[in-house]
Amino acid sequence: GSLWRGTWFMSGGKTYPAQLLRDAGANYLWADDESQQSLALDFETVYEKAHDADCWITMKNGWFSRNDVVAEDERYKKFTAFENGNVFNANARLNAHGGNDYWETGLIEPDVVLADIIKILHPHLLPDHQLKYYRKLDP
Repeated sequence: GSLWRGTWFMSGGKTYPAQLLRDAGANYLWADDESQQSLALDFETVYEKAHDADCWITMKNGWFSRNDVVAEDERYKKFTAFENGNVFNANARLNAHGGNDYWETGLIEPDVVLADIIKILHPHLLPDHQLKYYRKLDP
């Protein structure tokens, strides 16, 4: 997740994105939450729980580099995943109008979305897989 208008929206523990992360072998920090919807959190709550996470997977259309991330909020660079360059965004397939194919074909290709997440978290398990819906945010 990420901040939007001062609120960090995170998938609840019983949501589709949380299930994908579980299936990919992730240690999703909100997995124990019983919510089937997004959680509205403040930055401090997220930072306290996730600042030392190895990987940050988000869905923010306007982020194409880590420079874009810190341009939005300098505090993001305090996260270990950011410092280590392990920030991934589900915006690899945008059309000319900014429409994100993750929300089109990604929804009918959960196997590909899952493979992308496995590749992000455990690259040795799918050495030949090329990310389709996610991109690694370089500087």
